[in-house]
Amino acid sequence: MPPHVQRAAKNIADYGLRAADRLLIDTEAAFLRAVLAGYPDRVAQRRSPTSADVLLASGTGATIARESGVVGGEFLVALDVRQSPIRSHSALRYPGIRNQSAIRNPQSAMIYLASVVEREWLQPTSSEVVHRFDEASGRVKATAIDRYDALTLAERPVPADPDIAAQLLADAWLARGPRAADEQLLRRLPFAGRDADLPALVRTAARGAKTIEAIDLASALPADVLRDLDREAPEAIVVPSGRRVRLE
Repeated sequence: MPPHVQRAAKNIADYGLRAADRLLIDTEAAFLRAVLAGYPDRVAQRRSPTSADVLLASGTGATIARESGVVGGEFLVALDVRQSPIRSHSALRYPGIRNQSAIRNPQSAMIYLASVVEREWLQPTSSEVVHRFDEASGRVKATAIDRYDALTLAERPVPADPDIAAQLLADAWLARGPRAADEQLLRRLPFAGRDADLPALVRTAARGAKTIEAIDLASALPADVLRDLDREAPEAIVVPSGRRVRLE
């Protein structure tokens, strides 16, 4: 057979194999999608990439049995789930689940038959933005979370809501307590004949602040109160020697 004919025959054969592989892949994907459509409430997520422990969409923990037929994949559909004696897993943590105590009967079931689910096949059943105060940076950080029932599909940082951020910064400040400069200001107010509602003052000062350290109590005081402070209870006085002495 001439060389050019041999090359043409090989190309045709290779194309046929690739086409057959694609057909097999498409058929398998269609089957797995059908399984997902039939058991949407049986979706589970691995606790970690190589772990056999999973969290079901219902919020119940389970363990993948070796005979399940599933080796890899972060998400799967648990087709055959059976109850088993509860193992002690007090140290287990599940990604995306902030209230770990709400998980019902961790690892109280075994999954004996399962099929893999691709992440992109799952559509979020709910989405929310979660705000939290980050002690390390002193800032409020916000995260948008997409969930499939009890499972976390995706998390991404988003800008914090200004009102929520101010509330959380104020709460963190009140839990921490005043610094030295704040304590001096609070001591000066009674000497100037002024009272202060500390929680209200902190919440006002927190508006627009980006960090807990940026909360300035003096900035939240009305102008007339600041004038009384400067006149009746100044922060410092000048002594006869000309030196400025800070009042404590």
